[in-house]
This record gives sequence, C-alpha cells and structure tokens, in this order.
Amino acid sequence: MKTRLFINKLHFYLALIAALPIAVLCITGSILVYKEAIDGYFTRPYMEVEVQDRKMSIADMRVRLQEELPGKEFLGVVLPEREGLSYFFWMKDAPFWTVAYINPYTGEFKGVRAWEDWTMANIIWWATDLHYSFKWGRVGSYIVAASSLTLFFSVITGLVLWWPRKSRFYSGKFTLRFHKRWKQTAFNLHGVLGLYTSLILAVVTLTGITITFFEPFGQLIHAITREEAPKHPDAMKPDPAEEFLPAEILLDTARTQLKERYGIEPKPQSITFPTAENAVTEIGWQGRSEMVGLEHSHVFLNAQTGEIIKVEAAGVTTSAETFVHWMSPIHYGTWGEAVFKNGDLVTRFIWLVAALVPIFLMISGFSIVKKSRWKNVIKRSL
Repeated sequence: MKTRLFINKLHFYLALIAALPIAVLCITGSILVYKEAIDGYFTRPYMEVEVQDRKMSIADMRVRLQEELPGKEFLGVVLPEREGLSYFFWMKDAPFWTVAYINPYTGEFKGVRAWEDWTMANIIWWATDLHYSFKWGRVGSYIVAASSLTLFFSVITGLVLWWPRKSRFYSGKFTLRFHKRWKQTAFNLHGVLGLYTSLILAVVTLTGITITFFEPFGQLIHAITREEAPKHPDAMKPDPAEEFLPAEILLDTARTQLKERYGIEPKPQSITFPTAENAVTEIGWQGRSEMVGLEHSHVFLNAQTGEIIKVEAAGVTTSAETFVHWMSPIHYGTWGEAVFKNGDLVTRFIWLVAALVPIFLMISGFSIVKKSRWKNVIKRSL
C-alpha cells in the first residue's frame, strides 16, 4: 500500500514538474511528423519555379548569387528532389543555416532565408529548434533529454498504477467509457489512453534521447559491438596550380561509383564546396527520404583530380551504424516505409496521435487529482 502511494505521488509530481516542456515537445513533435509536407507548403515562394529546357551550371549559379550578394561566400548547395524547384546555397559567416535560393533555369534570385527569422516559411525550422533544444542551445538539449526521461518514467509509473491489485482485470481497464461525472470519465480516459499509447511513448522518448546525444550514443554502440566508427577523411591541401573540377563532373563520378560498385542509384542531395584550405568535396545522396539517415550515402572526392577518397554507401555500413540510424525513422514515425510501400502514411498518423496523447493525459490526470493535493502543492510553492 505504501509503495503504491509513493508511486502515485511520483507519477503526479513527474507530470507536474515537466508539464510545460512535455507539452512543447508534444506540439512540436506532432508538427515534425509531417515536416516535409508543411515545409514544402510554406516555402513555395522560394522553391517553386517553372521548368525549362536548360539548367545553369552550379558554378554559374554560385557566381550569380555572389553578384546578388556581394562579399558573401557559399559553403555548399542543396539539390532539389525533382524538377521545378530552386537550388539553395548555404552561406558562410552568417547565422546558422542561412540559405540563398536561385532559379536553376533562369538565374533569378529567389531570396535569402535565415533560421532566426520568424516567418511562416520557417515554421519547421522553429519547430525543430524548439523540439531539439527549446531554442536554448546545448543547455536546452539537456532539458529536452531530461523532459523526455521524465515522460518515460511517467509512462512506467502510470502502467504500474494501471495494473490492478492482485492482477484482477475487468473490461473497464481496456475500453473507453463515458460516465455522468467528469472525474469518472477522466479517470477511465487517462488509464485507457495511457495503456494503448504507452509502448509508442516509451519508444519515442528513448529514441529522442539517443538523438539528443547522437554522437556519444553512436560511440557507445560502436564500443559495444567493437566496430570502428566511420570517420570523415582528413583535409587535403589543394594544389594552387590546379583548378577545381565542375560540380557536375564530380556528381557523375560519384554516381557511377555508387551504381557500378554498390548497385544503388540514389538521388544527389547536397554538395559541399572545396576551399583554399581543403580540396575534399563531399556529395550527399538520398534514398527514400522517409528512412532519414538509413539510406543516405556520402562520397568524398578530390575536387581537383576527381579521385574518390572514400565512399559511405547506404546498406554497406556496420551493424552499429545501422542500429544508430534506425533511431531517427523510429522517432519520427516514418519507419513504416520499410515494411511496405507508403507504410509511413500509417505510422506517421499513429505517431501524430501518440504525440498529442500526453497533453490529454496531463489534462485528464490533473483534473482527477483531489483538491487537497493541489492545496498542498500551492502551499509548498509559496
């Protein structure tokens, strides 16, 4: 009896302490379940262009942007998934993730978009920043992890309280029932919703923590499996007498390597430009976007000679790397695509519902708490 009373109090205070951050995580998380569709809708003024017969080269687009934005340097470019979309170049010496958009057919400058600007076009960027760190950098990410852990223990303590004494189950434990009194309805709603979403919530919270501590988590898994973690190649000083090859040639070289050696034909996603200090260029390739990092490939080349330095091909990774990268599609609810075509539509919807459930659990849970307990909470806070 004393143990159950302690767990009851623990369950209440865990929810009370972390109610606000958990609510923020739930709301932003539900938005991020459909981040691609939402971002695509609100960034249409930047992204949508009319398809034409010929495209400019990436080098010419870069020159055009430097004319439009004198004194700015560009670190790389993100390539569109399909025709009829802008290219966007990310900028050096600018606030984190500031990009310039350009029409690849006409060279029309489509504008600059900065992470910190509060516009509807940035709703996904803001939701991402809030979800990962409450817009408070590294300290915020620790608070996010602590809030996720709190929600996890709330789920565990809730299951303990739901489990009937002497394991005597009855139908009311598993079905929603509406009563004349709100407290009875809320009690039933709290228990049933909590039960059916407990597994998903536990998985989402734990995978979220692994994403927050992605690097140390990866190091831990590699240490457990005794496999070597992948490393980016060292910087390579360029030969001042040689010029860098056009990005299109490097793309073709990398594409051929992935197709002939690894049997995959992913879409090119991004290119980092070589610099006066480093001749290495990295080309990112995307498989199914729903699988996040699992089907991404990376090819590193010498931008002056076209020599391939290193290839990180999707499907040719260590078991540790595969396990680590599974955390993202599981957390985002896109893993259904791995089960059957368009399966992510099902799992995204389930994850959307589950992401909002903790808010209803807190509302229903707080509404059934006795007035005397609330009075004690208020007294202690004064």
